[in-house]
Amino acid sequence: MVEERFTAVLKVHVRVREFRDRVAREEPLDELYPLLLEVHAAMPAHFAEEDRPGGFFEAIVELGIVGAFSVKHLRRDHAELLAEAADVVTGWKRRSDTENRRRLNHFARELGNHEAVESHYADVIEAE
Repeated sequence: MVEERFTAVLKVHVRVREFRDRVAREEPLDELYPLLLEVHAAMPAHFAEEDRPGGFFEAIVELGIVGAFSVKHLRRDHAELLAEAADVVTGWKRRSDTENRRRLNHFARELGNHEAVESHYADVIEAE
């Protein structure tokens, strides 16, 4: 069961990296939109898995990697990323391609920054 949960979390991280890379390559918006929808749909369960008892957040606090303040910051990031993803998705059809590209780039950058922080913490856990 634990292995399945970590496999699911890892799959989301792989898709997020693919999403960021494809946005950075400025692939056509009509090709990025389905991946955006997939990432957006996976985010709530993914974030809940990280925040569950015994999950990633608890592990990084218990191992002394970060304190409660940092976890509070990660939770705030989650809420902001969920809101931004929802905004990008819900306004997609009514915005210009230029505006969609701008918002998509911003969202991908913010998501990438968040994932980089979590990846750093995961690397520290692995080194323990």
